[in-house]
Amino acid sequence: MNRGFSAKKEPRFEYISHPILSTFFCTCCSVKRFPTQIYSQSKMDEAILYDPQVHSHLIPSLVAIHVACITQPTYTIATFLPPLDQSVMQNWWEDRAKEVASGNRHIIMQVATSLTTGKEEVAGVVMLDKPQSQTVPHTAWVEKLLVLPEWRRKGVTKRMMLKLEEIAKGEGRTLLVSLEL
Repeated sequence: MNRGFSAKKEPRFEYISHPILSTFFCTCCSVKRFPTQIYSQSKMDEAILYDPQVHSHLIPSLVAIHVACITQPTYTIATFLPPLDQSVMQNWWEDRAKEVASGNRHIIMQVATSLTTGKEEVAGVVMLDKPQSQTVPHTAWVEKLLVLPEWRRKGVTKRMMLKLEEIAKGEGRTLLVSLEL
């Protein structure tokens, strides 16, 4: 079985861990990826791109994910510190939505059916910031990889990162950088 590797050499993203920066860079050699069978195969559609004209009603869900990731184990440090002011966080996400509308950022979301309510919910989010620089047009920043605690270890991150890589590659952004705190 192929497992996602093609016979011809094509650009791929390699994940390198560094204490300060985690970088993802394009390479033409084989890149080890985790086989898909190690992830729980929950019934989820492909991760989607946030569209401000279609998904603006989901900003409170993005705020809720952000709050949950800060206030529940594993207690992520993600821009804000407790006590959290949700109106400030709402404004922060609205500003990110404006950046999407201006073409400077992508927000990728994973929507899934809640295990408790049976309703669709946003299970995770990640952003791709696209610096508008002539010196590094191939670079983008991976930001705010947040997944609701109840959706962790179910393949949400993998789905969102695959979508993020697809988008970045399609835009010629082959150097993906993330600040690790």
